[in-house]
Amino acid sequence: MINISLTSNLKYNLKQYFEKAFLDGGLFTNIHKTDIYYDSSNPSVLQKSGDVYESMANEWVYEQDVITPTGKEDPIAVSGVYIDNVFHANDSATYGPKPDYIRGRYTFSTLPPASSVVQAEFTYKDCKIDYVDSTINNILRSQYIGNPDYDASSPFPSGLDRLLPVAIIEPTARGFNPRQIGGGKIIREYISVLIYSASDYERDAIADAVYEKVRSVIEAVDYNDAPEILTYNGDIASTYKTYTQMQTDYAWTKVYIDNMDIVERELLNGMIYMTRVDMMVKIYINP
Repeated sequence: MINISLTSNLKYNLKQYFEKAFLDGGLFTNIHKTDIYYDSSNPSVLQKSGDVYESMANEWVYEQDVITPTGKEDPIAVSGVYIDNVFHANDSATYGPKPDYIRGRYTFSTLPPASSVVQAEFTYKDCKIDYVDSTINNILRSQYIGNPDYDASSPFPSGLDRLLPVAIIEPTARGFNPRQIGGGKIIREYISVLIYSASDYERDAIADAVYEKVRSVIEAVDYNDAPEILTYNGDIASTYKTYTQMQTDYAWTKVYIDNMDIVERELLNGMIYMTRVDMMVKIYINP
């Protein structure tokens, strides 16, 4: 069996680290049952798509170690759905609703009547983070879907369809230095974070949130040993631990964000605002 390599361990840690940094910085949006948008639509209403009910945003917040900024409401714990204003807890009898945090939707063991109004209260991440090898075709070839905040006529996301803004982690190069005292080596990994947004102010806010972490130290997790966090169906796994817990329980090494530069800003096709943030991280590997 092939183990998770240094490259993958680093990518997973960068994703989890920056996702937590974004959430701790308040880059999330709560959706309440009583919310009404400017076009009189209710964002808590889920849209039926086959056998699932989808929300207007994927990537719901499941993390339980968010340090909410002062003055901002905590992320909403997804506890169930309202069917025609009657609450049904997750996995409860009759309908058996189950959240899918990754895809931003609910599945049911028994579907509600087709005429039912199904609603959920949830929190979604304002910026999604992914890897260049899993999304590069989407970035280069597919049409972006606007958040309802910007375009009320936009379709609901389907499954893993991506909403802007998004930050893409792309390892670009590697070098190393030997350590003379105690042996081992220091790996130098060069990373680009590509940020795409529908507005310049969001792009700049996300780039600033990334740049704030220059000279930070990541207590990295060894994902060869870490437990399952989310199930294949996108629900919280029974073995779930927060990233903060795993940093202690499944420690790998220290990753130093040694240098960072915002090197590119441009408008793509007159529609998409892009910024590239380059960083160099150092990974200390013991002999």
